[in-house]
Parts: sequence; structure tokens; C-alpha cells
Amino acid sequence: MIGDRRDTDLLGAARLGMRTALVRSGRFRPEDPWPPEVPPADYDVADLDELRQRLGGLLVQPGPNRRGRRPA
Repeated sequence: MIGDRRDTDLLGAARLGMRTALVRSGRFRPEDPWPPEVPPADYDVADLDELRQRLGGLLVQPGPNRRGRRPA
């Protein structure tokens, strides 16, 4: 699960046993304390480009959807 909210994205994924990646954007503020009920993220990155690099290319740029259009 890739998310930018520790309290919802990461906590829900962790409860389901999923691996998690925190992208430090959106609602994340580095000075906020880490909620004790949320396990640390498997990956803690500044943006999706950094995550893509750390995963060794497992994430690819989105291609056309089923209708042949690229996402905006």
C-alpha cells in the first residue's frame, strides 16, 4: 500500500498484513509524532520517484487505460 496518511492508509494496510510505503506529501508533516498504533512503514520516501528507484523499477509509469486514454 502506498499512502501519504499514517493514520488511515498505513494503519489499514498494516492491519491487513500488507507492506507499506509512506510518501511524505499530503497530510504528512515530519514534525508530527508517529502514532504508536501504526507500525513503521516498510518504505519511507519523499515522493513516488524515490519509491520507484528504491524498488528497482517495479513501479512503472501508468499507461493508457482500457479506453486508450492516458491518465491526466
